[in-house]
Amino acid sequence: MKSVHVLFFSYCFISSCSARLAAPALTYQDSFGQYSFGYSGPYSARSEIRTLNGETRGAYSYIDDAGVIQTVEYVADATHGFRILSTNSVRLMAKLM
Repeated sequence: MKSVHVLFFSYCFISSCSARLAAPALTYQDSFGQYSFGYSGPYSARSEIRTLNGETRGAYSYIDDAGVIQTVEYVADATHGFRILSTNSVRLMAKLM
């Protein structure tokens, strides 16, 4: 799953060089409640999926004021609620601890 997010965000940031506004890059929804979507823009990108068992996984990235790409991966489910799986944001990590 992590490689899917890495590939998606690589695509988003490469394609966003020529984009002016954030636009949907991927959308899908079925009658069972499963969905996936994503977008990319010049300074941010996001993707999210929801599976048949109700688990939601996603990631987002943005370029901070210092020009560094910050990335956060998260998951949410009925058992444990919302959780951040990984981030390279020092500020966000400080809030989690």
